[in-house]
Amino acid sequence: MKFFLISALLAGLAATILPAAQYRNFDYAAVHCPEKDFEWDSAEKSFHAEIEVSATARYNLYLDMTSQGRNKVTLRVDGKEVPALGLPQTARQGTRFLRIKLASSISLAAGRHSIEIQPQAPWRKVAVKALLAEKVTVPRRWQLVWSEEFDTDGFPNPSKWQGEEGLLRGEEPQYYTIGRKENIQVEGGILRITALREKWRNRFYDPDSTDWRKNRKEAEFTSAQIDTYNSGAWQYGKIEARIKLIAGSGRWPAFWTMGIAGGWPEQGEIDIMEFFGKSNNRVTQGLHRAGNDGQDHGVQDWNIKTRDGSPMEGRFHIFSVVWDENKMEFFIDNRKTFEVMRNPEEPWCVDTPQYIILNHAVGRHSGPVPDDVSEMSFYVDYVRVYQ
Repeated sequence: MKFFLISALLAGLAATILPAAQYRNFDYAAVHCPEKDFEWDSAEKSFHAEIEVSATARYNLYLDMTSQGRNKVTLRVDGKEVPALGLPQTARQGTRFLRIKLASSISLAAGRHSIEIQPQAPWRKVAVKALLAEKVTVPRRWQLVWSEEFDTDGFPNPSKWQGEEGLLRGEEPQYYTIGRKENIQVEGGILRITALREKWRNRFYDPDSTDWRKNRKEAEFTSAQIDTYNSGAWQYGKIEARIKLIAGSGRWPAFWTMGIAGGWPEQGEIDIMEFFGKSNNRVTQGLHRAGNDGQDHGVQDWNIKTRDGSPMEGRFHIFSVVWDENKMEFFIDNRKTFEVMRNPEEPWCVDTPQYIILNHAVGRHSGPVPDDVSEMSFYVDYVRVYQ
């Protein structure tokens, strides 16, 4: 995969070219970066730029941009309108720049081209830092753009992972702690996340609250959740992790993603691996998304097994998802297990950049925790993102 950088502008601010270090996977050789920066035309409410490519080929176009809302886009190349993808919401305050796919397989002849990008609703503070062109290659060559190998003992790297505390969702019985080695620890290159049976005081307790997260004085279990909400989110590509699961009723570990902006379910949710420990040879993979009615129109397979039907638990497996603007494919150990096709009549939702979550919940679909079980763990060797 080759990417080509065009000079950039943050709308309304000084022109800025991003440091080359941020584009270490990019090959600049086939593009000319003109001195004239990416310009915002206040009269036409559109962005303008010029690009010069050295080879006639098909290109995917990307923007490093931020937007406080969703936008349809009109894209013109050399004055001719070409098909463009919509721009998703990337940040509530318009400050989070993420790489967003603008167009697929646009034919460009060798030479110079003018580019015009016109958002439908620029008052939603659409801002652009860079336009990038990726030469389309078949077969696709994935590049590693982010990874966590858990090479350092102790707590997960805080520059990549953040914890979340409290009783978080679904009226589940576990209280998620932060910075507690009993619940989360890296040792010997492996991340361990552990749910423990123990009474734990709810730090957010409010006896007068109607919110179940606050009106419970204490929890029956503790556990941990970490995510990349503040450090990384990606639109399209391949996300995978190598994970070892342990069977047993009540265990509910998960490796999943959520959209960086918007509310659930319109922000999209990708369940790359959910394990309900009462069944030791199957996992759930699937997609949650909003329908036209705004309700969850989830598409899931609850009964995914290993190739030979052997127990899913007790050994490491690679769980992954590959998705783009039209399709989502799920894999276990590089074997395709499930897919979801885009319905053009319904919102896709997972065009919103997704951040990664690892957590160990308790109960519900996984069944009750046996009285004699006090500790439940799962193990993660690595997490990687490719684009």
